[in-house]
Amino acid sequence: MILYLTAMENTENNAIHENQIISMLDDIPDLKCLFLTPLFILNKKGFRLSLNKRQGRKIKEVKLPLLSYNFYMNPFLIPFLVLFSIPYLFLYIKKNNIKVIHCRNYLSTLLGLICKRFFPELKIISDPRGIYPDEGAIIGRWKFKGVVHKTWKLIERWLFNNSDQVFALSKGMQLYIKELGINSIYIPAIVDENKFSFSSTDRDDIRSKLNFSSNETIYVYSGSIGLWHDAELLSQAIYGHQKTIKNKQYTILILGGRDNTKNYLYSCGHKKVLQLTLKPCDVAKYLAASDLAILPGQFGHEKYNDTLRTMISSKAEEYLVSGLPILCNYQIQEVINITKEKKLDVSFNKSCDVIDKGCSISLNDRRSIDRISDSNYFSTMFSKKNVIVNYCKVYKCLLR
Repeated sequence: MILYLTAMENTENNAIHENQIISMLDDIPDLKCLFLTPLFILNKKGFRLSLNKRQGRKIKEVKLPLLSYNFYMNPFLIPFLVLFSIPYLFLYIKKNNIKVIHCRNYLSTLLGLICKRFFPELKIISDPRGIYPDEGAIIGRWKFKGVVHKTWKLIERWLFNNSDQVFALSKGMQLYIKELGINSIYIPAIVDENKFSFSSTDRDDIRSKLNFSSNETIYVYSGSIGLWHDAELLSQAIYGHQKTIKNKQYTILILGGRDNTKNYLYSCGHKKVLQLTLKPCDVAKYLAASDLAILPGQFGHEKYNDTLRTMISSKAEEYLVSGLPILCNYQIQEVINITKEKKLDVSFNKSCDVIDKGCSISLNDRRSIDRISDSNYFSTMFSKKNVIVNYCKVYKCLLR
């Protein structure tokens, strides 16, 4: 039996968990999922208890008496994570005859490797999803190159060195892990191709519903603006791109986010901005109606450097599966390399000038057949079927 383990990730209304974890369970018969989640939620809205649990035939959720704030965890709190998690994990492994633990994130890998000390035949897969020490510095949990950051860098090397296999979400991440002297396997995140593939019918319907003209360029950004992506860069990148095209009629479409991005963009001089709160099932329709996605990222501090060169966010994959070109920060090299495969790249520099464009500037003239072809190409690259096949190959190898 194989266990997919997550630790300290809040599961409430988590679309990423639905798309990347829950969706796999029926397709891998020997796979079970265990969520070790924080009982106490602390965020901008305040403090509350998280009492809802995911439960099912193949799903178990256990609440830990810890704060969600501590997903990026100071090392001195690790003993508490171990104390609250390991006894239950031991029982779960023994009861379900677990042979392989697929550990999503650094904390899960740490718990898995502790279990391995007591179950020597247990195989551990580390699936880091990102560079945790740098991410903690980016969101302000600790100082970049400070004591905690350096401690997590040492722990990181230990985690990867002692795991039986390491997964990398991007080729940039694979290179980062190789620079630590460790081999990994590149397996991208899952995108539901049935949900996000381009539909010309959806495009026509949404453009008609929102009264977009046929020659109007629609820029789209999906999600919240914050620590990972900068609103000022988003604005300036659009102005930079407008310099390169003849048609000056455009609308900025923000999908989701409960922030003031819309008002900020108006204050920057943009005339038409729509910020919509959508059901997850409707996002793909609005991507289909758009012409150019935006991935602004951040410029400035060196703490962003490794994260930018290794990241390919779920939103970027969804853009690509929809066949969208991406107006992208030139430092987000992983996304640029992938978009170049189908000439969907439009990159900008620190001055927000477009410096490279594989994509035709005449975005509105792209025929639906081209968009469908691009959508099909990336649907195959990020498809659930292909990701599951690659996971199962590794599981089978470790079970021998």
